[in-house]
Formats: sequence, structure tokens, C-alpha cells
Amino acid sequence: MLVLLMETNSHPTISSRALPSAESATFLESSFFSRNGAQAALPSPANVREQSAIQGPASQARRDYGFKPVRYEHLGLIVKYGRAPEVTIAEGQLLWAVRRTLPMVPAPEVYRWAHDKGQVFIYMELIKGVTLNSGGAL
Repeated sequence: MLVLLMETNSHPTISSRALPSAESATFLESSFFSRNGAQAALPSPANVREQSAIQGPASQARRDYGFKPVRYEHLGLIVKYGRAPEVTIAEGQLLWAVRRTLPMVPAPEVYRWAHDKGQVFIYMELIKGVTLNSGGAL
């Protein structure tokens, strides 16, 4: 249950105790599982690494810390992964909290986060559109 605290200046805040704190968390109430069923499987970390190599390998200098997010268009899914400080559970927690406490702020829905072989994986909603990295005009 999310505990939302309101300050006197009416800005929403959230207690850190309200955040899911597990090293790995799967949100079965998310739209991914609503659409695909509670038994639906998200890609494994091994599969994410394989798809990363196919979709565009990261440069050797960044290989251990941050990779280009892996897209699964047919699942409406994108997975960001790497080692801290590039990718952390805190990022997943932030997206999870923003989505629940500030619904007017566009944020991808988080379906899962996990640790595997020293890397963090954040599974989230793939939002169609122009990215800031693409250099496209907004």
C-alpha cells in the first residue's frame, strides 16, 4: 500500500517506507500482466543481454555499466540495464512512485526490476514517440 504524505504547502511526498525495497520486484497488478495474464513471462536477463547484442551493442568503454535499452516492440516493453551508477533500483523506485503519486506526470509503468550477475534490469512500458537521444525536433 502506498502511503502518500501531504506537506503544508500541498506538494505530494512519499515515505521511503512506502517504496518496494526488494532487490527484485515484479508488479503482477501492472498492465503488462493484466493484458497478458498473471502467468505471462517477461524476458529473462540472459535474453535481454542477447537482444542487446542483436539490437546494437554498447561501446566497449561502457560495456560493464550501461547499455542501450532493449526494445521488445511486440510486448510493448523496454528494458534498461547495467551496473550502478548507470542503472539502479532507485531509478525503478522513482518511476514506480511518480506513476502512482503524480498521475499527471508522464512516466513509464514499471513492470519489474531485478538483479542478475551484478547488473540491474528495469522492465517498463515502451512509450512510442521521439526520444531526446534521437535528436528529433519536438
